Amino acid sequence: VDIPELGLELRDIETTVTSDISQTLMIQGKATSGDGDLRFVSEIQDPLSATRTFNVTLEGQDFTLINDLEILLKITPELRLEGNGEAIHISGNLTLPVVDVRITSLPESAVDVSADTVLVSNGSSTIPVHNAADGNPSIFDGISITSELKIALGDEARFRGFGLDTELAGALEITQRETGGPLTYGELTVEEGSFQTYGRTLTIEHGKLLFFGSLDNPALDIRAVRQAENVKVGVQMNGTLRNIRSQLFSTPTLPDGDIIAVMLTGRPIAEI
Repeated sequence: VDIPELGLELRDIETTVTSDISQTLMIQGKATSGDGDLRFVSEIQDPLSATRTFNVTLEGQDFTLINDLEILLKITPELRLEGNGEAIHISGNLTLPVVDVRITSLPESAVDVSADTVLVSNGSSTIPVHNAADGNPSIFDGISITSELKIALGDEARFRGFGLDTELAGALEITQRETGGPLTYGELTVEEGSFQTYGRTLTIEHGKLLFFGSLDNPALDIRAVRQAENVKVGVQMNGTLRNIRSQLFSTPTLPDGDIIAVMLTGRPIAEI
C-alpha cells in the first residue's frame, strides 16, 4: 500500500483473524514502513453484542509514519487501547526516534477562526472553513476518550523553520481526562541550535520549553547570543508561547542601540 500524500510505502502487510465459541475475536497483524515495523494484537469480547469490549496492544520499532517534504517522523510505540461503545482509554509510551521538521510557511489551516465557531453548512462553496467544529456528528461523538501517555524524543529530533534551527531532546507526560483539555507536564530542551534575527544568525546558548499543564502554551526560557571581538550580545526570551517577552543584553553592558549594532555589524555604533 502506497500513501503518496504522506510519502509512505507500507510493505509486508499481514493480518490474521481467529475466533472461538467463547465469543472472542482475535485480530493481529504487522506491516513495515521504511526501515521499521509495526505490530498489533487485539481481542474483542462479544463482537456482535452492544456490550462488546476490546483491547489492542500496539508495538513497533522505527516505523516511518510521515515522510514528505516538510516532516520525517518515525515512531517506536508501546501502547495499549481498551474500551467499549462508551469509552476508549489509551496508555503507554511513544518514543519518536526520528523527528525532522522543516517548515517554510504556515498552512492556511494554522489560522484559527473563533473558538465557538460551528460549521453547520457550507452550501455550494468549495472553500473550507478551517478549524471550525463540524456540525455533523462523527463516529466518536458520545464516546469518552481518555489517555495517559509518555512521549519521548529520540536522538534525532530537529526543527528548522522561521529562522530557527535546533536539535531537541526531552519528554512529555500527557493526561486526558473525560472532561477538559489534555494536561501536559515535562520539558523540551535545545541541545544545539541557532536563531536568525536582525538579519544575522545567533547561537542558542540555552533553550527550554516548560510544560506545566497547557499543551499549546508552554513557558519559554531561551537565550540566543552573538560573540563579537570583545563583547557578547544577545536576546533573552521568557514568558509563554502566547505571550513572549524578549530583552536585549550584553557583556559588558551596552545601550540597546549598540547591542543591535553589534548584532548587525559586529561593532558598536561609534565604531561603524
